[in-house]
Amino acid sequence: MVSKDDKFQTGIVALATDLDGTLLGSDGSVPAPNIDALQRARTSGIPVFACTARSPRSTTKISKEAGLGPIAVCANGAIGYHVEYNSYLWHETLELEEVGSVIKAIRDTYPNSYFALEHGVEFYYEAGFFKDSIFIENVDIIESILSAKIARATKIVCRAEGITQDQLRETIFASATYEVSVSFGSIDWVEILPQGVSKGSGALKACEYLQIEPSSLACVGDHLNDLPMFEVSGLAIAVANAHPRTLKEANLVVSSNDDAGVAEVIERMLV
Repeated sequence: MVSKDDKFQTGIVALATDLDGTLLGSDGSVPAPNIDALQRARTSGIPVFACTARSPRSTTKISKEAGLGPIAVCANGAIGYHVEYNSYLWHETLELEEVGSVIKAIRDTYPNSYFALEHGVEFYYEAGFFKDSIFIENVDIIESILSAKIARATKIVCRAEGITQDQLRETIFASATYEVSVSFGSIDWVEILPQGVSKGSGALKACEYLQIEPSSLACVGDHLNDLPMFEVSGLAIAVANAHPRTLKEANLVVSSNDDAGVAEVIERMLV
């Protein structure tokens, strides 16, 4: 299924794909048709890389299993990572002490708020951040993310019970003592990122690394944090299960993540 006039312009030479809700099925695995299409793209010399909110740790694992690469845009654009060499291409960070005023303002306004902190492959979260009890290997549960023994963070993630993402964003911008960026997670999370960081900024840096023009990059996604890469790429594609606004902003709509919509995109690129 390809809709919105079924137009796929020429000149597209690379593809950036979101992972959760897009390349990955609802069960968290990569559907077989997507893996087959990625292998054909790789053989044909078409780079298909992840552009995701995930950290390099899980992104690298998925990229190697699925055949994505050679690079990945992680942490909603804050990190560029070479999945074959396991090395950083760029890493933009926040000063944790400076973000403290934002965290305090959110806690004062919304007492039932919980935070997590990501720095590269390190991840710390407060008890209560996850609604259900989970176990994540090599991850620390801490009383407050401000007690983490690091000075900088790739991003801060916040969740407040009974509070919308828009309300959290307004509180962040009202209380920040210096400029930050905000991105919405695919559930009820809000991410605080360094100023100017988004999947759009990450996609532009990826294009520079790959030595291609942004107009020759197609991107496919499902949620609001994918819109910045829609804005900078030559072709914006949404999977059928995408957020209503993402569907509206897309140039094309393909099948859902469970029906291997990404494979449809790659097949069109291989024609």
